[in-house]
Amino acid sequence: MDLKDILSCYHRNEERWENLKKLYDNSKIVPFIGAGMSVPIYPQWADAIRSILNCNEKELVELNRYFDKNDYEGACKYVVDTIGLETFLGRMQVEFSTDIIYKSSDERINQANSKQLKEVFEGPVFTTNFDKLLEYYYDRSFSNVYSLSNMNNSWGVAFKAIREYRHNLYKIHGDIDDENSLVFSEDQYKKVYECDEFVNVFKTVCGNLNFLFMGCSLTESDRYIKVLSEVVKEFSQQGIQIKNYAFISLPDSENNSSDTIEREIEEKERVLNKIGIWPIWYPYSKHESISVLLKSLKKNEMTYVFKGDRTGKEKHFNIFSSNIKVQDAFVDNCFECYRYDSKLNIKETISINLKKIVELAEKSNLLFIEGKYGTGKTTLSIRIQLELMKKYKTLFYNVEDFIENKEDIELLKKMTSKCFVIVDGIDKLVDMKMDLRFLDVFCERIMEVSKANNNISFIINSREYYQIDSNKNFDNDRISLYVMFELQRDYLYVVRTIGFLHKERYEDFFNNIKPHISNNSLTVTTIKQWHKKSPRSCQLPLFAYVIGTYYYDKQKEKNSLNQELNLLPDNKMLIYEEFVNNTIRGRFREESIKGTINDGFYNLYELVLRKIAISMIREMRESIDYTEDVSKSQELSIKELYAINVKQFDNEIQQQIGEVVQESSKNEVILSDAINNYFFNIFKSNDDTSLMVRFSDINVMCCFAAAYVYDVIIKIKNFKDGSKFKEEFEKIMQELGMVELQPQVMDFLMYKISDLDKSIRDILLINILKCIEIYNETQTVSRENVKAMLVLYIVFIKFYRRSYKEIQPSNLFKTFYRLCMTAKALNINGIHKKDKHRYLAERYFMDCSFIDYQFKRLNYKYYNFSKSRFICSSFEQCNFLDNEFIGAIIKNCKFKLCTIKTKFEKVIIDEKIEIENSIINKVVFECITTKEKIGTIYLRGCTVLNLAICDIKAKRIRIIFENCILSDITISGCKGMIVEIKECVMKSKISLDANSIVYSENSECFNRAVKTIDNIEDYLR
Repeated sequence: MDLKDILSCYHRNEERWENLKKLYDNSKIVPFIGAGMSVPIYPQWADAIRSILNCNEKELVELNRYFDKNDYEGACKYVVDTIGLETFLGRMQVEFSTDIIYKSSDERINQANSKQLKEVFEGPVFTTNFDKLLEYYYDRSFSNVYSLSNMNNSWGVAFKAIREYRHNLYKIHGDIDDENSLVFSEDQYKKVYECDEFVNVFKTVCGNLNFLFMGCSLTESDRYIKVLSEVVKEFSQQGIQIKNYAFISLPDSENNSSDTIEREIEEKERVLNKIGIWPIWYPYSKHESISVLLKSLKKNEMTYVFKGDRTGKEKHFNIFSSNIKVQDAFVDNCFECYRYDSKLNIKETISINLKKIVELAEKSNLLFIEGKYGTGKTTLSIRIQLELMKKYKTLFYNVEDFIENKEDIELLKKMTSKCFVIVDGIDKLVDMKMDLRFLDVFCERIMEVSKANNNISFIINSREYYQIDSNKNFDNDRISLYVMFELQRDYLYVVRTIGFLHKERYEDFFNNIKPHISNNSLTVTTIKQWHKKSPRSCQLPLFAYVIGTYYYDKQKEKNSLNQELNLLPDNKMLIYEEFVNNTIRGRFREESIKGTINDGFYNLYELVLRKIAISMIREMRESIDYTEDVSKSQELSIKELYAINVKQFDNEIQQQIGEVVQESSKNEVILSDAINNYFFNIFKSNDDTSLMVRFSDINVMCCFAAAYVYDVIIKIKNFKDGSKFKEEFEKIMQELGMVELQPQVMDFLMYKISDLDKSIRDILLINILKCIEIYNETQTVSRENVKAMLVLYIVFIKFYRRSYKEIQPSNLFKTFYRLCMTAKALNINGIHKKDKHRYLAERYFMDCSFIDYQFKRLNYKYYNFSKSRFICSSFEQCNFLDNEFIGAIIKNCKFKLCTIKTKFEKVIIDEKIEIENSIINKVVFECITTKEKIGTIYLRGCTVLNLAICDIKAKRIRIIFENCILSDITISGCKGMIVEIKECVMKSKISLDANSIVYSENSECFNRAVKTIDNIEDYLR
């Protein structure tokens, strides 16, 4: 009997056979072996139970009643009840003894269908059999043998091994040599099949692979069929159709009519299809047909086992977490295409989508995919593979596997049908190496296969450059160009991944990765509301993944807790640090950083990136403009903003890691290793005289710089009292002296410090105060010292939350003010032009606490006090010009002999503010509120040149003018405010709009009628 005879016995066989072969060719089939595959070495399970009972005629009749109902669990219970458990187990050991194999004749050994399995399947194998026949036929070549009935804590290992198609044997009902693993009773069956982990095993197989059932009865009473049924149902609800296959004998045609046979087949078909099994039928009782089918499955060259092929394996692609499929991570229309001509010139670059890329791959025997590190080259390669798999044989290799696996090269030469070979990450071949020997070997392999077999087409992906040299045109160092030259090709098509340049693209990505339970998708608008500086980052797929998964994880948490949660973090550094961490660690989560720099350099490389970020900001300090938002600067700048010369970049790299490279016997860290990744752009300067390097995204640069400053500052926490304190302080001053106080860097730094435990932060602040005291003793002025002390002052002022009386810093703010003035005089952080370059420190009075402190003779021009708390503090002879007090809380504070030209918006007055003998010019009190008690603004002896009071709706706000000169006061949009005027000189009446309601004893002071009250105090009671 041959394959044709078998397939012709049922009209649907041939189509199913072709589908099965395609899955087999792509290493998608997992054999599921039942007792029938062990015949004639071992008996079927029913025959074994009869033999164990060794029954009389009456017992046999009773036992067969169970078998007629397919109730094997009941049959085993009957036998155990009859002969006892100990006898049952003893006879089982005899019935399935390994000695039976070695005592069997060669003829019997060759008859068992299991013998063919080794030649066909080299991946995972599942069985319900107790015996050791599979181990015997496979010559104990399994990497591991697992009894799924006795797994303990090994389930995670099993899931991973299945996804990676490892050559393991999974014995569902246990092993005959392990009595504790055997499954035959109802309780034991329930323990295995109702275990969540076991169900997840079936989900893992069905989600990634396909079962092929052989030697199984496949009755609805079989426990594994019930589990499979539930799994198939669950997948079906998600719109996923599961197709497993089975080799099954046709019903007995000699003793039944053709109509009966047809009905029986159709009924069995319906049952099996419903549970995701598509049978391939063979003639009744011709069980040797299974061997023929297995040999045929293996027969032609398409069934060669390519050991290096990573198709379907977990590490095939796992930047994204395991619950994100490549199809979901993929966003189309993010690609460009160009062509090299015979003169190695680049022809016109055009936009291209997946459909066109697949068509291009089909027409060409070599397609090159390039792009910056992490922009989606691997994702695109796999999506191309998924499309090609519909019509062709495909293989997927890591480049190391491809060049090292000579056996696969030989197999490729012999293939007679069309096959596409995808090779991932050939740029790894030139990491950390000045020569190109490994890349040459790769090209030799491609040439070798192409010359021997024109049925093989290659799709290769890589970073853009193999070497960057500041002394020549770096465009000539493209890996694609080198490969084209080495392969002696007349032309080459190159597809470039460019990321999500349009907001619609990354909103598509957010929708793709959105879990089903989420109600709201992440959008560009949401991100802008969270952090207006980040949309450019989202053009990078990995950043989009980081921010998207954070958002949806928080949404799931919010739904489960049924409470309000911020779906994006207040601490924006969390997102950028996670992005940096994922990026540096490279394209495979469980491998080290081979894609950027070799093993052992992870921490060192990150430190270098931090120092480069600091260096870039220092070089471009003239560009820092504190009146502009960083994001606006980023959008307006084309090239030079925060960029350094390639030579300077290279020197920085060599200086920082040269010693380590020397110790590790490496020749040199080449520039392209450090620069050819996710973080940097390289470009020519405007005058085309040199190459420049900048971070692709300013947010990431600021993240690295903030991490550097944080690491320096956190050292202060460990300072000890004594003589060494000053020595340690000097070292810190040198390190912080490198830092330019770029606004976003400082913002990110504050996020990191705010995440410290309060007790640790308190120790840090105490030691920073000691550093301030040491500096104040000497006040040595230099650019470096001024910058270093400004950082420490800002951190202290930002996070000190206690009464300043406790530390008695009589000159704390005076010295800080002098530092600010010195910085302006030295043009630190750029030339401070009028109304343009505001000094950074002015931003960092936001969200601070000033408790029990007296400020004297200070100029607070532009200082931003929004959301700060002023409690029992006073300001004497200070100038407040163009400040912001938005959302500030002021309690029992006094302004004396001050000049005030600023806006108090949404300020909360707790008890009172006193303003004495001050000049009030262009001051605005807007939307002022109070706590439970009356909030009083008391102006005494002031010259009020211009004052606007607007939109105050709180009836418990009281404004008192006493002994003041009042010239230009307007009140608008107020409801219920009390205005009290005592012995004042009225230059002009108070202008009151028609919509305002004001209570006062002095109605003649207003241009409109007010609610007149005779006694304010009585009214307030």
